[in-house]
Amino acid sequence: MLPNATSISVNTKIYAAAKARSASQEAQHISPADESSGSCGTSYTTINEWSLDPFDYLLEYGFTTYSASVYYSWDTSVQYGPNSSIYQVNFPDSGNLDFQNTWGNFQIQTPPVPGYYLASNEYGAAVLWYGGVCEAGPTDSQAYIL
Repeated sequence: MLPNATSISVNTKIYAAAKARSASQEAQHISPADESSGSCGTSYTTINEWSLDPFDYLLEYGFTTYSASVYYSWDTSVQYGPNSSIYQVNFPDSGNLDFQNTWGNFQIQTPPVPGYYLASNEYGAAVLWYGGVCEAGPTDSQAYIL
């Protein structure tokens, strides 16, 4: 079932608010390793507190390639500090890119307890227009979620 115009509009507004909130919380961002550059592009993973609801976080991830891409495969994870038995979730994603060189996504989630959360790019790759493969470098981001 395709979303109606109202749900698309609401999702767009939520994402715009999330971006504004993320930018305002940049000072709370702990890890400098949230972006990685390589020979064929850059990738990023960021996690920040999202305070519209208690304990929520905003996770953003994606990439830019120097050449047009036709397909991507991505897997980002979030875990509670050093103890993934308390909380660990993966966000796999893949699809066609119609010769775009930028892709990104976001998640707003509620973990079970407050504390430090680590977001990591587990795997990322884009198939370039000429058949080459651009693999993402490692990225991670950490934030304290109240």
